[in-house]
Amino acid sequence: MVGSWKRFLQISVLLSCWICIPCAARLNMRGHTSYFRVASAAELVVDQPVADFSGKLVRDAGGTVSGSAIDFVRGIFEDDGNNLLLNAILDLPNNEVALDGNRLLRAEPGKVLQGINVSSTGNRIEGQPLLASAQEIVLESASELTLAIQTPLTENVQLNDGIVILDSDLAFADYKRFIGPGTINVNNKSISWGGRPLTFAETIVWENATDQQYWNKVDITSTQPVNNDTNNNFNGNILEFGPCKVNNEMQHQIVSH
Repeated sequence: MVGSWKRFLQISVLLSCWICIPCAARLNMRGHTSYFRVASAAELVVDQPVADFSGKLVRDAGGTVSGSAIDFVRGIFEDDGNNLLLNAILDLPNNEVALDGNRLLRAEPGKVLQGINVSSTGNRIEGQPLLASAQEIVLESASELTLAIQTPLTENVQLNDGIVILDSDLAFADYKRFIGPGTINVNNKSISWGGRPLTFAETIVWENATDQQYWNKVDITSTQPVNNDTNNNFNGNILEFGPCKVNNEMQHQIVSH
């Protein structure tokens, strides 16, 4: 009976123009082999918030998923070809993935079509996400995010007095960067900035920033406190200081060659 009910739900979403989930309850699905698939031109409306969703939700190109939030517990969201493992909230009204404390977003290669909102601590993004245009990572005040991603960040990270910790080397696409104020614990990893000019106009605290590579002109017009040894390689490009200062607690090395 359970298997038949699952098949009924799957077929309904595939064939109907519209289906509504009106329950504020758990959807108990047997791992990632059980799934809802919203085909092109079909619509899935989540009428009430869904908790503890551990199955798979697939939205084909041209399909629509709308309504209330879905709280994924190591569930999978396949969205127009991408593949996200989520221990996170899919906030449908705001088109966001919400990491609200001890949460995870793991992305296989593919474009993430939602913004990412981070609150509280213990949050992590890993894998190979490509952020869609204008879909930034936004931290709330006093929040914390660990990044362990293998693809360049294609949108900005808004710190808002939050903390980012690197668990792998990080590269940025052209014109993209951390926007302060906030703290970056580079954690002795490497940051490679894009190939276009950058301006740092907000205060950012840099910790354990032992390797930063710049590939174009950099303007610094704000205070940039540096904790622990840091090494910045400008690769022959120009570093310009406006009305600002760089605070050192230990050694600050600038290399241009």
